[in-house]
This record gives sequence, C-alpha cells and structure tokens, in this order.
Amino acid sequence: MKSSRVLVLLLLSTFAAASPVVAVVPEGGFSAGPVPEAPTAPPTLVAVIELLKKGDAAAALKGAREFVKSQPGSALGHEVHGIAAMARRLTREAEGAFNEACGGIEIEE
Repeated sequence: MKSSRVLVLLLLSTFAAASPVVAVVPEGGFSAGPVPEAPTAPPTLVAVIELLKKGDAAAALKGAREFVKSQPGSALGHEVHGIAAMARRLTREAEGAFNEACGGIEIEE
C-alpha cells in the first residue's frame, strides 16, 4: 500500500516538473495537404444546367429526366431534375426527385 502511494507521488512529481510543450506554427498556418477540387458534373448534366440558366425549363426537364434514367444513382442528377421540375411548377415530380437525391429519405409534414 505504501509503495503504491510512493509510486503515485513519484508520477505526479514527474508530471508537475515536466516543461510545457511548445508548438511552432508556420507563418502560413496549418496545412492538411492539397485541397481536393470540387467535383464536376457530367457534360450531359452541365448541358441541362445551362438550359435552366437560359430559362428553357421544358428542355431542361426533358434532359434531366433522361439523365436520371441513365444514371439513377446520381444525387446531383436528381437534384437538378427537381430544380427543373420546380421551374415547370411540377411540385410532385420535384418532391420525388429531391427525395431521390436525399437517398429515399421520407420527409414528414
């Protein structure tokens, strides 16, 4: 029992006597390595986005529907599909597309 107290006191004195750790921060700050570039959309989806920017919601919706049929796992594709459907005031289709973009999560009202 007495030896354990001595050990604890010895450890505590070692920690108390230890000097503080000093870190040197480079002038530019910390760096976690190269920052990855933002993902780019496939060319067919970029074309749909451009149609939306130009105001051609009908053609954008058609292109978005075709895109999600060919790539049903693309969350970005479903999101663009939802935006195109909203531009055409097709709220149910837009809601379904946004739901698919979220991975099928049910949204409660």
